[in-house]
This record gives sequence, structure tokens and C-alpha cells, in this order.
Amino acid sequence: MTRFVHWLDPKLERFRGPKKKPEPYTPKNEKELVGVLQRTPETVLSAVQRVAIASAMSYQNIPVSKIMEKAEHVVSLHEDDILGALTLDRLFKTGLTIFPVFDQSEQICGILRVEQIDALKVAETETKISECMDRDFCYVRADYSLDMLLATFLRTNNNFCIVINHNGEIVGYVTLGMFILQFFGEGVYDNFELDEDRAAVARRSQK
Repeated sequence: MTRFVHWLDPKLERFRGPKKKPEPYTPKNEKELVGVLQRTPETVLSAVQRVAIASAMSYQNIPVSKIMEKAEHVVSLHEDDILGALTLDRLFKTGLTIFPVFDQSEQICGILRVEQIDALKVAETETKISECMDRDFCYVRADYSLDMLLATFLRTNNNFCIVINHNGEIVGYVTLGMFILQFFGEGVYDNFELDEDRAAVARRSQK
């Protein structure tokens, strides 16, 4: 009987309908989706891509206070301070790249960015900080969600925000770079420095 079944089964195969392919697994909730991502091998999904996906799923629930540089860690300057050799040395030793600048009324009037300072020129002329600082900045609240922060960056065409609380008190600052770091788990950098040179951009290799 068994032999007969084995002989008959292939003969009947052509009369059977096509076999149904198993349906691909579809996560039913966020927890199951996270499980799928965790089980996916790194040859398919890198660690950076996992962080980006997880951040994209949750950034509307993350407050600015989680990614900002807190006020107690910030080194501030005064607009009338002289940006001489000693001041430059002190700033570089902090390891920070952005410094809020205050005016006579103790209000923020600008920011000093390390990358915009010509150290040799400044050391020779002892320039006032008010002559080097950037006056382009805006405010966000510490309880803003990251989607509100992104909307602020896009709306103001800015990449730096002073963070305040409900009383208007300064509690820190946040940059577009910090926002990107939250998504990718690492900075996005390259060594190209000629973005304002039309010909250099045209010739640039993408490798």
C-alpha cells in the first residue's frame, strides 16, 4: 500500500492547485518589530542603521533635555572679553566647540564657534569677542520633543538653539549636530572643507 501511495502521489500532483507560499512574517506591534530588528544579522542591517531606525520610531517622544548640553557644563563669555592668546588657550582646553556670549545686561547676545576663529590672527590683534561671535541663534524649551526641535531648525534655518525652561531661564544649548548624533549614534563627518568653492564641489569625488 505504501508503495502504491508513493507511486500515485506524483501522478496526482498535476491535478492539485499550486502550493500556497507561506505569508511573510508581519510584526503586529512595536515590540515585535523591535524583535525583528534585533534578530536581523549585521550583514543586512548595520549597528548604525539599527540606531537610526530606533530613533526614527521614537524621536517624537524624546525631549530636548535628553540630548542638550546642560548649562552647568557650558563655559560662557562676555562680549567685551578680549579674545587673546590666554583666552584661546582656556577655550581650547575645555574641549567644547561652542560658547554662549553674554552682554552687559546678562542676556545672551551671540555665540562663539571655535571653528570660526582664526587663532593666529586673533592672538596677534587681541580682538573683542563681540567682533568674532555669531549673532544668529534662537530658543527652544527643554520639554520640546525632538520633532519640534527639528521643525525649529528648519523654520529658522539655524543649527544652534539656546534651551530654556518655562520660566525663561537658560538650562543649556542644543545643536543640529547633537540631533544627528541621536539618530546615528555617531557624528557625520568628512574632511572636505571647500563647500563654498563651486569648482571644487563640481570636481569632488564621492569616494
